[in-house]
Amino acid sequence: MDGKQIVCLQIHNDYQITGGETKTAFLIADLLERNGIKVIRYYKTNMEYATDRSILGKIKNGMRALNNPQTSRDINEILDKENVDFALVHNVVSVISNSAYHTLIKRGIPIIKYLQNYNLFCLNGAQDHGEYCVKCRNNKLIGVRLKCYKESAVYSFIKYLIKKDMDKRILPNISAFMPNSEFVMNKHIEQGFDSGKMNVMYNYVDISQIPYEGERDYYLFFGRLSKEKGVLTTINAFKKIQDKKLIIMGSGILEEEVKSTINESNNIEFIGSREGIELLEYVAKAKAVIVPSEWDEPLPRTILEAYSQGTPVVGANRGGIPELIVEGETGFVFEAGNIDSLLDGIKKMEEQNDSSYQHIRAKCLSRLKQEYTEMAYYERFMKCVKEII
Repeated sequence: MDGKQIVCLQIHNDYQITGGETKTAFLIADLLERNGIKVIRYYKTNMEYATDRSILGKIKNGMRALNNPQTSRDINEILDKENVDFALVHNVVSVISNSAYHTLIKRGIPIIKYLQNYNLFCLNGAQDHGEYCVKCRNNKLIGVRLKCYKESAVYSFIKYLIKKDMDKRILPNISAFMPNSEFVMNKHIEQGFDSGKMNVMYNYVDISQIPYEGERDYYLFFGRLSKEKGVLTTINAFKKIQDKKLIIMGSGILEEEVKSTINESNNIEFIGSREGIELLEYVAKAKAVIVPSEWDEPLPRTILEAYSQGTPVVGANRGGIPELIVEGETGFVFEAGNIDSLLDGIKKMEEQNDSSYQHIRAKCLSRLKQEYTEMAYYERFMKCVKEII
């Protein structure tokens, strides 16, 4: 590299509802720039295609998800102007499309694929159809029949075509993968991905804010309000312990059902979405954050954001969640979807006296500072980059 500034082309297609993947993409770009790397951000959003919902519109949008000539033109124009050293690719569905990969491969640009879900081997990226997911490993048409992607046979078939293209023409040319947890890494290796190309990249969070030291008298759920996130299980658990307060913070398709389920529960409060400092203030004043996911969530940022405020976590035993929780030291793990098990986790938190609770808080902060700082992340990231450029 000889003192030359490294140039990264970052590619990300945001969803109609912005989530953790987009936040991670932004944070990575900011981090690289702070450390002297030039980042060219090629971002698109699925809102660009959200207006045409007719059958013809779905087919047209779906085919562009497989091959979008505009993407090729855009990326070629960037590569003609910039001496790009590597590309960091997050999501490309549906506006950007596989055309991004094909253009990069044709131009000989090393590609790092960031893995924050299961899109490379699952049509809907979630692996949430139980035993069918096992059968689907060898026959992806099962996912089409089940309408796994957006509950649409048309969209699911197009995702099937995208995956066939990915398997045959793209994956062999990926230089490195960056799964955001060991769980995600192992899931991909089980599907036949090259373990030698894997570089686990746990997320990082800002640790500059001084944690709140006052009284903490409520539990907090924050994030997307959807079934797989376990918000309804959490509400139903707290209906059984009226003396413990729960705050629900977030938005999503279950918002009205959440309000209805809470009904007249005096100990449960829904406050809608919060962002930035306001969000962290609620996290900082919580006795513990509940992370009750009922799917194999790769690695929720909510846990690290909780730790950044010295707030313990009561988390489900799914996906990458248990990797981040040291039982009895930074929180407690419970059986996903099991109300009694969640209540047991809350009981364990309540049994902590002031001294043991402060010990848990200190462990949250020390674990974060040891493993999930931006500098630790940057060093891991650049170790991978230097191996491929």
